[in-house]
Amino acid sequence: MNDKKLRGFAEKTALLLIFCTCILLGMSAAAATATVAVDDSAAQGLSPGDTFSVPVTLDSDGDIVSSLSVELMYDPSAVSVAGITQNGLFGTVQNTDYIIAQGSGDDGAGTIYYGIVGTSTTAGVKDGDFITVEFEVLPATANGSYPLELGDVELLYGAIPFTTSTEDGVVTVGEDVVVVDEYPEVYVFPATIYANTGDTFEAKVKLDSDGEIVSALYVELAYDPSVLSVVGITQNGLFGAVESTDYILAQGSGDDGAGTIIYGIAGTTAEAKAGDFITVEFEVLLSAADGSYSLDLMNVELLNGADEVSDAVVTDGAVEITNIPNVVPDPEIISHTDGEIVSQVEIVEVSDASGEDDIMSTTVEIFADLNEDCTADDVGEDWVVIGTDTDGTDGWKVVLDTTTVPDGKYLVRATMDDGRDTGFYTVCVTVYNPDGILLQPGWNFISVPEALENPGVNDVLADFDSTIVDTVLYDDISSGTNSMVIPTEFEPLKGYWVHNNLDEDIVILEEYLQKATTMPTTPASLHLYPGWNAIGHTALDEQSAEVALVAIDGCYIKVRGPWVPSANEYAYIGLNIDDGSELTGNFVTTADFKLDAYEGFYVLVQEECLLG
Repeated sequence: MNDKKLRGFAEKTALLLIFCTCILLGMSAAAATATVAVDDSAAQGLSPGDTFSVPVTLDSDGDIVSSLSVELMYDPSAVSVAGITQNGLFGTVQNTDYIIAQGSGDDGAGTIYYGIVGTSTTAGVKDGDFITVEFEVLPATANGSYPLELGDVELLYGAIPFTTSTEDGVVTVGEDVVVVDEYPEVYVFPATIYANTGDTFEAKVKLDSDGEIVSALYVELAYDPSVLSVVGITQNGLFGAVESTDYILAQGSGDDGAGTIIYGIAGTTAEAKAGDFITVEFEVLLSAADGSYSLDLMNVELLNGADEVSDAVVTDGAVEITNIPNVVPDPEIISHTDGEIVSQVEIVEVSDASGEDDIMSTTVEIFADLNEDCTADDVGEDWVVIGTDTDGTDGWKVVLDTTTVPDGKYLVRATMDDGRDTGFYTVCVTVYNPDGILLQPGWNFISVPEALENPGVNDVLADFDSTIVDTVLYDDISSGTNSMVIPTEFEPLKGYWVHNNLDEDIVILEEYLQKATTMPTTPASLHLYPGWNAIGHTALDEQSAEVALVAIDGCYIKVRGPWVPSANEYAYIGLNIDDGSELTGNFVTTADFKLDAYEGFYVLVQEECLLG
């Protein structure tokens, strides 16, 4: 009876730094006997709902090493990832002692990728915990053993790889767990509902026939009419489309106003059923006293034709009334501050200081502050919603694309809703998008839309010495695995990682991005290989991925980008599917995923194909 929802993916990318200290004095990697292991000692004899920690350890066996990347595969039907901790094996200060590889994290679908590159000063013999993954056993996980397998493992000193042995782990669920036989069930959901006087809430009567063939269901739901009143009853179509000839509604179905709801439906076809039977909207009367009040299912009949389905389990519900005043949400925009200059694509992140952990949604709006006084008093202007986040499991975040508005001052307002009250927080920012390619502090993922007159990396970056832009990399997957190489030219269709070593924005001016006067004899094309390929957008105008990647429509699975340097994450993940009605968070369909000039993207393909 688990409701499954599409989870978020975060995918493997490669290490983003190639060390300059690649000359090894008297060292030989061939003799390395390093071991990367999964410590599964805390993963045994678990029960559904348990949390447990699994370290991934490294023993370099006396050899000096400077970087490590691992893949850890788990069974997403049995466990979920609650968190990942980097344990400081390669240093403690990010961007000084070490750099975390782009894409490090959990993809939500069974693979954790994590890579760390240490600096030359933190290279050394390593023996200890690399990362620690906190897992949770899912509620419906059956007894058994579930593997924790190490996939691609790469251990390096500079650019020199070491041969490593790996030791996998296993999660065992069972031992003291009592296995309960499953039967058809009719039940109230949620099992317990918490409400205050004056609240309205929904209670569902659900059916899970556990594979049994059924054709009719009749229920009586008893409630306390001195505490609750019925606002409405919805038939959810479990036995046939609503307002069709697929079913017959029992005479007298509805609320009697005195504490009993009667509802019966006979379908014209018999089959296994699982889902919502009816949804009842209740209101808590203002006179209701604190206490626990039952929602009792009585006289339940589950039928297959004229035969009663045996062994059906009936589970009641309850309403807990507690007149505790609601704590109003106390939001704060933690990603941006008053007076900040914002550019390109940004991620607005909001936190709630109320401490209640009861936020249901966060909406972010923008207001054009034409008179630049940081108040929403401009005549004729309106607040415009830029996005709503209804899943705060990874934080409350909404994407703000500043390239769609003119430069100037804007108010950004975040409103949090806990289902009873709302609170809001506003910052006043300045949007500035200069001509050319803006490089924010840290790593930037860029591309050029057309062949350049002077495509050399040194020519395009002529304004910046190696202390400002200290690294340019192309993620080359042609060998079958992601491998960062140092390019000599910027080419269309390729995505490049460029590192701005300053703590301020810099701009590659348009004069260094001039289109070649002599066009190539053949249009640009890029051979894509199974896995994640770094690509660019070859048009000056914005296009959907559905349009821009039409040549590889049958080849690619998803696309991600643009990269947001200030947040160290991708703004969107586009799935190559038609129906996006169940997508949440930053997942969109490729029809809604936008590619724009000068931005880099990763596309996941399942077979070799040609982008052009």
